Amino acid sequence: VWGVIFVKIAIVGANGQVGKELCLLFRQNGHDIIPIVRNKLGASFLIHQNFDCRIADIGEKDQAKKALTDG
Repeated sequence: VWGVIFVKIAIVGANGQVGKELCLLFRQNGHDIIPIVRNKLGASFLIHQNFDCRIADIGEKDQAKKALTDG
């Protein structure tokens, strides 16, 4: 019997068309999703869908590290 594995997934660019769909799809399948977007305006749809978005410019090392770290 195969078990089900749930993972935590960070999606960079989560406010884009593909990113939004991935967030919804992965969450629907039980995964813990961390949407990463550049600004709060870009996060509005995901926030409305009850995602806990992280705001960061992933091109900036300090912001990327903070966005990808729990705690």
